[in-house]
Amino acid sequence: MKRNVCVSAVLSAVLSVVLFASCNNRDNSVNKETEDIEGKIEKFQEHFSKIIYPEYYAGDWIDQEDEENRKWIIAVKGDTAIIRESIARIIGSNNFIIKSATYSYRELNELSQYIDQHIYEDKNKAIYDNMNSWSVEVEFNGVFIGLKDCSEKIISEFKENIIDHPALIFGESDIDVKPDIEKINVPPFPFLD
Repeated sequence: MKRNVCVSAVLSAVLSVVLFASCNNRDNSVNKETEDIEGKIEKFQEHFSKIIYPEYYAGDWIDQEDEENRKWIIAVKGDTAIIRESIARIIGSNNFIIKSATYSYRELNELSQYIDQHIYEDKNKAIYDNMNSWSVEVEFNGVFIGLKDCSEKIISEFKENIIDHPALIFGESDIDVKPDIEKINVPPFPFLD
């Protein structure tokens, strides 16, 4: 009887060790699979985080001139025929108009961000105070700078102190849509740092 109890105890111990080891191996396998999946997700997200817009994309809008015949217009930089075929394959339709553009949306966005980074410098306070807005305008393939006083002198100061770029479109604007940085009490565009 003692012998049976000892054999049972030994068998139980061996079985416990074997089961524990196999469960542990399965847990390790599951953990490894989870790590692999998480790694793939990370790579996938990293890849697409760098590709916001295709290099050829310069913007799109709906042509509102003819209410009954509205058309989707896609502005592109590059070979319009090849890009048109590519877009038609992606969306499964040819029902759009391609318009050739000089600058991609990425380039215009980078220009706008450059202005964001430099307009708040102390030396540019007078220029900032004269600005009402600035934004990417895809229909005009440029960055619109809305000024209270749109004189040649003010435009020259902007070009000398901020940036001189052919994609800039200066115009008079009496609607102030820029943020009041003092009221917000956070640094402007912290994601650019």
